[in-house]
Amino acid sequence: MKEEKQLSSGVPANTKNRKQCRTPFRGVPPPLRP
Repeated sequence: MKEEKQLSSGVPANTKNRKQCRTPFRGVPPPLRP
């Protein structure tokens, strides 16, 4: 159950982050550069 939740939360988050921009594996977007 714990593994399934992590996979579900990590797979979509990883793909979304990869498409948006270079984000860390945690899913936290980097600081916007002025």
